[in-house]
Parts: sequence; C-alpha cells; structure tokens
Amino acid sequence: MQFNPKDAVQLLPEGEYRAEVATAEETKSKAGNDMLKVTWKVFAPNGGTPLVTDYIVPPHGVGRLKKMCRAVGLEDKFKQGSVTPEDLRGQACTVVVIVEDDKTGNYDPQNRIAKYIAPGDEDLSVPEGDIPEDDIPF
Repeated sequence: MQFNPKDAVQLLPEGEYRAEVATAEETKSKAGNDMLKVTWKVFAPNGGTPLVTDYIVPPHGVGRLKKMCRAVGLEDKFKQGSVTPEDLRGQACTVVVIVEDDKTGNYDPQNRIAKYIAPGDEDLSVPEGDIPEDDIPF
C-alpha cells in the first residue's frame, strides 16, 4: 500500500476558530492530580471538525479554567467555585489554536488551544510593520 507519511498528522493551521466542547471529564493526571480533560470540536474552514484536547490541572490551571468559563458564558459558575463536565459539554466560543512541537522529538506535532476568546474581547495588538512611518506621532 502506498501512502504519504505526512497524512498521519493532520494539523489545523495556527489561527482563530469557532469551537464547541465535545466531551469533558474529571480524571487524574499522570502524576495523580485531579484534572479536567476538555475535548473541543474545532470548526475548520474546510468543513472538518478535528478534536483538540485541553487539560486543566489545579491549582495552576485554575486561571485557564476562568478564561475558558468566561469565553463560554459560565463565569458565574466559575465564581461559585464549581464547574462540572456537564456544565461544559456543548458550550462554544472562539479559540486560538497553535501547533506545538514535542521538545523531546518523541511525538508528532499537535494542535493546542493557546487562548479562549470571550465575546467582546479583541486582540488590539498590531503586527509589526502595519503602521506607516508617517502615522507614528513622535
């Protein structure tokens, strides 16, 4: 059988996408810590819906959970100190997807969610070179 080995890894290009929580479950990390595993169905421009998994491990991951809850409209639940997998399933927002390389070289690159964008949030940064020299006020 002939095939292209690159087809083994199908990655989304880095960028902003609409996404919906496909599954969420409370589980344990490899170190035995409580963890929330959230799998997002990402809506690709070509019509595909690849899955990207995010792992929230308290206490360090609580800030990330707060941003996720704000983006999907569960900020009140977060403020109460309890967000369940059932609360998250089916929730949607815009996410920023990146491609992450394995630093050890043992695994293929994979997509990760770098940021959750809440309604009304805007990225106000301007890429270098987008402001003409004569528009700089100094």
